[in-house]
Amino acid sequence: MHWKSYFIGLVFLVVSYLLYRLNKYGGVPSEENNWTGSTRGNYISLWMWTIFCIIVGIVYLLKSLPSQI
Repeated sequence: MHWKSYFIGLVFLVVSYLLYRLNKYGGVPSEENNWTGSTRGNYISLWMWTIFCIIVGIVYLLKSLPSQI
């Protein structure tokens, strides 16, 4: 097992979780939250970064597995 790739993948997954939480509670401005929150562009870009970090994290975790698999 390649430990450096494992920890890099783990860090990317933790970052993606934090971005998810930021998106979940930040939200898009609406009448419900008195028009406060991030803009739609920021909201969409945070989701794109979240998905990117999830994919990269999974790739690094799979890369860290032994090559016999």
